[in-house]
Amino acid sequence: MLRRLWAFVLSLFFPGLGQAFNREYRRALFVGLRVAVGVLLVLSFVKLSALLWRASPVETYCVIAAGFVTSTTLVIWGAIDAARRSDRGNARLLRWPKRYAIYFGFIVGWQALSAFGPMLPIPGLRAFSIPSASMIPTLEPGDYIFAVDGFYHKHHPERGDLAIFRLPCDYSRLDPKTATLYRSRCDTSVDFIKRIVGLPGDRIQMRDGVLYIDDAPVQRERVDDFAYSQFADGRDRTAYDQFFETLPNGARYRTIKMSGGAQPLDNTSAFVVPRDHFFVLGDNRDNSADSRDPASGIGFVPEDFLVGPVTFVFFSLDPSQPTGAARRWLSAIRWERFGLALD
Repeated sequence: MLRRLWAFVLSLFFPGLGQAFNREYRRALFVGLRVAVGVLLVLSFVKLSALLWRASPVETYCVIAAGFVTSTTLVIWGAIDAARRSDRGNARLLRWPKRYAIYFGFIVGWQALSAFGPMLPIPGLRAFSIPSASMIPTLEPGDYIFAVDGFYHKHHPERGDLAIFRLPCDYSRLDPKTATLYRSRCDTSVDFIKRIVGLPGDRIQMRDGVLYIDDAPVQRERVDDFAYSQFADGRDRTAYDQFFETLPNGARYRTIKMSGGAQPLDNTSAFVVPRDHFFVLGDNRDNSADSRDPASGIGFVPEDFLVGPVTFVFFSLDPSQPTGAARRWLSAIRWERFGLALD
């Protein structure tokens, strides 16, 4: 029984290793290659399908789910096969150097596949987490999202896209001394997520909290207040003014603003977006470091810094909930946000 368990576990983590443990070395190679080829084909198909998410989001989600199920089934099949054949190995037990060299080869092979498989030269899904409240109400802290890495290599960014990008460290609107100080502390490898509202050549301005594009106000529709608290017990719960904002291309999404008087970034000078750059805003307009703020380092985002558009939430944890014990960790999962499509 213990031998069967060992074979199952070894093959579950490193397909084929359980068969090698059973002294079925040829079968180990067959199972390992079969699972590896199957997983790579599924991964490639999923990555390719992600390019179509903008036109067919529902179909894309179905392909991703089917790919996950198929990959998991292949791995479990290899583990069950190893457990069932744990007493069928007829080959002579190899001396320990050869035996452990085979084991080591399977482990290194699967580690290499895990490292280089996602680097296939095909745009595909890349996971990110949301640490801040700058994109509320669309995204909440504790959300885990997928972005289509490389999507913008073949598609032009559009107004309304939720885009991941690397921090440009653009402090050109600060005085030279302050800009030099900020740049020395800036890390261009940091990833941000904001909404693209301005394309190259656009004239962008905020007036009394309203977004203007080419001197025309963006349509806003007032809806019910949005309430949010960063604490599990709901203290300091704040009600925000909530709007549906519609961009000239028809992209529609929710934004929020603090009730009351004017906020620091409600009124700005006019920004003309340079060629091959984009203007980005957070949906939480009064709590977002974005292209409006000269000290944010975001400024105009170069096209080369765009990573990809966000597709959907695949997992979500409420950061206000304690997650020490398993029981509490489960209670912190926000099941209603699983698979949430993002606009």
